[in-house]
Amino acid sequence: MPVDVAPTPTGDGLHSDAVGPDAIADQDLAGDSAIDAEPNPCAIICDPGERCDPASGTCVSRHFGVPGGACEAEGDCHVGDCLSQAATAGAVPGGFCSVQCADDGVCAGGACVPVEQGRVCFERCDEFGGCRPRWTCAPPTRDRAAICVVDCRVAGCPGQGRCDASSGACEPSEVPCRYDCAVGEHCLDGRCVRLDGSCVTDYHCPAGVTACVFGRCLPVEGTPCAQVDDCDAIQRCVGDDGVGICALACAADGDCPAHRVCRADLGACAYEPCGGDSANGALLGPCRFGSAGRPGTCLPLGNQAPRPGLGYCIEAGIAETGEPCDAQSDGRTPRDRAVQCAPGRVCEGDPDDPLDPAPGEQGRGRCVALCAPGDAAICVADEVCVELGAPDEGRSVGACLRSECDALAPAGCGIGGRCEPYALTDRAGRCVPSGAAAIDEPCAATADCAGRAICIARADGPACAALCDPQQADACERSRWCYAEPEWALGICL
Repeated sequence: MPVDVAPTPTGDGLHSDAVGPDAIADQDLAGDSAIDAEPNPCAIICDPGERCDPASGTCVSRHFGVPGGACEAEGDCHVGDCLSQAATAGAVPGGFCSVQCADDGVCAGGACVPVEQGRVCFERCDEFGGCRPRWTCAPPTRDRAAICVVDCRVAGCPGQGRCDASSGACEPSEVPCRYDCAVGEHCLDGRCVRLDGSCVTDYHCPAGVTACVFGRCLPVEGTPCAQVDDCDAIQRCVGDDGVGICALACAADGDCPAHRVCRADLGACAYEPCGGDSANGALLGPCRFGSAGRPGTCLPLGNQAPRPGLGYCIEAGIAETGEPCDAQSDGRTPRDRAVQCAPGRVCEGDPDDPLDPAPGEQGRGRCVALCAPGDAAICVADEVCVELGAPDEGRSVGACLRSECDALAPAGCGIGGRCEPYALTDRAGRCVPSGAAAIDEPCAATADCAGRAICIARADGPACAALCDPQQADACERSRWCYAEPEWALGICL
């Protein structure tokens, strides 16, 4: 099987004037003859783990310059090309002499191993090690011997590999990552987790365990703790009698991430209460945020609310209904406020992925009014109140969205179009271009699917699944059934 942790060869094969394998391994190239005209450049004794380089007459690491060994620049390798540490942005610690091969014969004692772009020489090793620093010994497989590969605990697993913390070898990830991992990252449960704990978005943090806060992966808010050591160094364990939760330490509101305020009594960041008996606005309407009383929107807490009608106040901007917005904007500058929705509104339809490790501007959403699901009184004539989020979240919050089509109607969006439902709790949707993926074919998003289908998670990876009417008998093909929760207006054929 191919080795996915190897540097990828970039050269055009072996140089025509390459030194042969025997010469590479031989330290005493000048021989013992007393009639040699030139002094022996290797008439020195090297330390264990070193060999004499005949070009310089000095002792170098036995790994230096050999096929699969270390190098710093072109010319350091006796054969092949040097993939230096600098040229690979640190992906190959110490560099790598890339030698293309057909068999072990050209590898000077190493092994010829298949990689994505052919076959390349690697240094051999055994259970006792024998690899250079920041490399590790990958155990033998049915197709190859044990070889030295980059230690993923140092360089990560660029691409889709998962780092085995015990061996330092990259292994196939059980859950593929949406975006390929970079140097210093590895694919863990669908996230490219960074080895140093830094982050740009939550995509760089273990899912459900930590979140990206001010460039660091910290235990998610609400993580149980008994003492401060259970939390990150910049967090506090907030609670009584040894039962608490981790929260970011602070001295002022500016020390807290978006939508949190600094609670002086706790010395930690927390949400601002609103609605209910808090005397701070009403659910789905305006509220006061922070010590300065900035404009905010009151969202329900759902099943976690200690008192009925209680919510939490999030920061709001100045964009009115129908105006463009950025759902990922969480700054506090006038420019940020201009693309954040005004109180009582939410940003809908922003195409940007909040997990994208390289955030960019793919487009804008638009601000829509919040509403209580099932109550469209606040919405205009051509809009419906569509519940946001999963039906089992227990939060009664919806948005006024324009109904362009019926998700179960046979037509309505014209040739090349399809009706994409806003949520499974309502048949209303919007017309979008039809995708190309058929039922059961892989997809990355619902936009990839053709016809009346959505992209769902399955054990064998995301795939397109047909929508169905839960109230209709035989709504799916005979081998499938229409699955729906009690609150759903749409079902999924499984």
